[in-house]
Amino acid sequence: MRLIPILLLSLSCAHPAPPARTPSSAGSTWGHLAAAMAAQSATGALAFSLDALEGSPQPPRCFPGETLVATPKGDVPINHLGTGDTVWAVDRSSGQQLPARVAFRWDSFGKELITIQAGAETVSSTPSHRFADAETGEWVRAGALSDGQMLVLRDGDQLQSAPAQVRALPPGDVIDVHSLILEGPHRAWFAGGFLVTE
Repeated sequence: MRLIPILLLSLSCAHPAPPARTPSSAGSTWGHLAAAMAAQSATGALAFSLDALEGSPQPPRCFPGETLVATPKGDVPINHLGTGDTVWAVDRSSGQQLPARVAFRWDSFGKELITIQAGAETVSSTPSHRFADAETGEWVRAGALSDGQMLVLRDGDQLQSAPAQVRALPPGDVIDVHSLILEGPHRAWFAGGFLVTE
């Protein structure tokens, strides 16, 4: 695994029925993280950005209820979180992890799940939830991930990258799934140890 210190992260993306947001104007979609990693050796820090991904509503981007979300009080199942609770997010101006309040929890349902394993972490999500690709610098839907793709993980107050193993689960019963919308400009949070966006 590779540790990734972060200098800059600017985030914004579309989600079904989100509160009104002001799109970021910085760079292209999350920038090119690979180029930023090449520049990291000179600065000791990693700089990258994410432009707005605005547009028509997307399919539910959610996690099963037992998925653990990183919070200042420890990992908490996503279905136990709601408006006013605090989670670890990534600040768009400094790139640092910081506590951010949940504006609301998005509740939906699904029967198709993708299981992703990287490093010591494993998580399941609906195929449309977006994960941070550590090499291309893009947000990638779970259903489009491939084995060996480098994803961004949380390791305490650091970020690291690790290659993914991806498996589509056979369709099963319809289950409740959830996502989080955060207050303010912070759009990335940690589900099952992975850096994800709304």
